[in-house]
Amino acid sequence: MGPLATVKQELLVRYLYAWAPAALHHARRVTYVDGSPDPAAPVAALGVFTELADVLVGHRLTVLLAGVPPGDVVGSGGLPDGLTVRAPNGGLLADLRADRALGAPILAYLDSGGGPVAPPGMEPSQPAAAPPADLLGALGGTCTGETLVALGPQADPEQFRGTLLAAGFRFAVVVELVESAGAAQRLFFATSAVRNLERFKDALWAVDEYAGVRYRDPRSSDHPPLDISLQPHVGPLRRALTARLAVNGPDTVAQLREYALSNTLYRAADVNRALQPLLAAGQVIREPERGRLTPQTLIKLPTRR
Repeated sequence: MGPLATVKQELLVRYLYAWAPAALHHARRVTYVDGSPDPAAPVAALGVFTELADVLVGHRLTVLLAGVPPGDVVGSGGLPDGLTVRAPNGGLLADLRADRALGAPILAYLDSGGGPVAPPGMEPSQPAAAPPADLLGALGGTCTGETLVALGPQADPEQFRGTLLAAGFRFAVVVELVESAGAAQRLFFATSAVRNLERFKDALWAVDEYAGVRYRDPRSSDHPPLDISLQPHVGPLRRALTARLAVNGPDTVAQLREYALSNTLYRAADVNRALQPLLAAGQVIREPERGRLTPQTLIKLPTRR
């Protein structure tokens, strides 16, 4: 498994560790859809769910494998009570509707296997096809549906992000995984739950740092690749915040935190780290002038004379 695939899988696993207990806490039944053609992804997901066997007591978690046969994933050791693994009975969307899965928490990992763009000098792989619009609409049409979609860097980040928002998701973010050799792949995460967006961002930056793999925001032409770190470099966030203030005018810290969470690679908590050097350099000013930064603190650009 290459570095990009390794980072993708670890991100998926970290998010599942956060998503599954929270989903099962609020619902008796939960569905996870895995559309990866590589059995490594669903095997890793089943490893997470098996470790959460105590959380499954009295609940039902259905894993639908839309990319590989269940026999390629389920070992001889069996599954914990409450966990079912199967292939869709007919079409995926028809199966979800028949099982009434769309009325309960559902997460779909959709990786069509097109793979990343090859570095210069190598044969390019086929671009991954975007998921069907009706499936995205069904997931986005419920407040408990969400998806993680892996596409090649040919995918237009603004266009597909717009597709996800139009499908009904409240939030949609994109991150590009960039390898030092030049290969890249884009991941889109969409949800209507702000808490799950926060969980995804926490998982994103908690991934172990792999040599040569960094994150980039493909929506920004001046966004350099960033090392994976619990305390990422906030230079691009500083530029994004000042650009927003220049266009929108003054914002509270709470509004800037919401903007960073839903429109950048960063977490809401990174905003304070970005604002401190801007305030110290006089590039932005605050009201009130002193005291700690609170959600109500107003941030604005200085008046030019």
